[in-house]
Amino acid sequence: MRLKQITKLSFIFLSVFALSSCNDSTSEYDTSELSGDSQISSFKIAALPYTAIDTVNYPSLSTTRFSIDQFNRLIYNPDSLPYQTTLRKCAVTLSYTAGSIGKVELIYPKDSVVDWNSTDSVDFSTYLYPKFRITPLNGKDPREYTIKILVHKEDPDTLIWKENVPTGYPASFDKQKTLLVNGTFYTFIARTDNKIYLSKANKPDNIEAALSYGDNQAVSGELDASALESITFFNNKFYAVDKNKQGYTAGIEGTSWSKDGISNNVTSIVGVVPTLNAATDLLLVITRDSLATTTDLKTLDTKTKIDGDFPATGYSSVTHNDRSNLNNCVLTVTKNISGLGYVKTWSIKITGDNSLQVAFNQSNPVIPKKDGVTTFLYNGYMYALTGNSFYKTQSYGYKWITAPNKEKPDPRMPKASGQSVIVDEKNYIWVFGGVPDSGISPIQKVWIGRINKLRTKL
Repeated sequence: MRLKQITKLSFIFLSVFALSSCNDSTSEYDTSELSGDSQISSFKIAALPYTAIDTVNYPSLSTTRFSIDQFNRLIYNPDSLPYQTTLRKCAVTLSYTAGSIGKVELIYPKDSVVDWNSTDSVDFSTYLYPKFRITPLNGKDPREYTIKILVHKEDPDTLIWKENVPTGYPASFDKQKTLLVNGTFYTFIARTDNKIYLSKANKPDNIEAALSYGDNQAVSGELDASALESITFFNNKFYAVDKNKQGYTAGIEGTSWSKDGISNNVTSIVGVVPTLNAATDLLLVITRDSLATTTDLKTLDTKTKIDGDFPATGYSSVTHNDRSNLNNCVLTVTKNISGLGYVKTWSIKITGDNSLQVAFNQSNPVIPKKDGVTTFLYNGYMYALTGNSFYKTQSYGYKWITAPNKEKPDPRMPKASGQSVIVDEKNYIWVFGGVPDSGISPIQKVWIGRINKLRTKL
């Protein structure tokens, strides 16, 4: 009888020991801990438009990239949303490095906290956007992320102008032509004495500083005022042609001109025809009734007959450099044509077999006829300035449109002809000189403009 009791007690003891062993925290069967990772790995937003502006701006939300600064717990978009974007209730998509988390809370201004279930919209209409509090599965050490959504404060497509009054600028002249060469503005002027004069000014690093011109010098040699329009810088030299078809050249100083060895049968210098390599670009000239190319204004390679209305004077030419595609290496020439009542544009390029291709481009003559049309390349377009209006084209002049109001010239700029327009490496447009439509005194001011979105990023 006593043996049975001992046996029963031993069984109970062993059972309790076995159970306690199974529940021991040091057992091989210990369950793993819940994740304490609460990091957000991606952030996206989307919204339905409420206004016409939303309809234009909201599609960019789906492609907006957000960066996540895990150290400072900040989520932001490096590239600002379009100007005038106004956010309201948005759908937000989050992902997490742990795959799943415990819960998400939104902390609104004044510490209003609400649970978020990933399907509810998030209100971004407040001045301070809500914070996201992420609690991991283990419930410990939640993270709070600040949301910073950047929006352009200025219209990126607006052209902003500044008026500049140069010091030492030539006080009187009939016509001018300004070129930018190696950081220096060369302003050539013609006066009633039939001579050409040159003034130079270094381009300032800060457009707030006034241009400061040096002495105004008469150029040497036999170059006269009739050559002013033709002055061109090519291959580190200046070239020009006078009314007697005599060519001239000058070194980088621009004041000493010579006709020695230069052709005396060039009617006009049209411009620079680009190729796939800048070292093989060509100077395009008119000789007799043909177009010819040259590298030095000494040896001429006659290419093709010119059209009856192809301009020898009064035109503006622009070189389009696309070194990766010969078809896009184009010289465009724009001029008003008497009798038509509007300007006309030609495109000229060198083909693969080294012949010259000339095409008349314009299909919609929207630019009014006016002397002194000036063309230049800017922001992916070719622009034309005439009077105080801009026109632009993306098709080498085949189709022109009137530039929108936000791309207008400075309203203080007088209507004029014969301006020089230069675009520098910082995307500033410089408009020099010209003779106003009303009056005979030349314009003494310079206008500097740039589209907001083309500002140099630091």
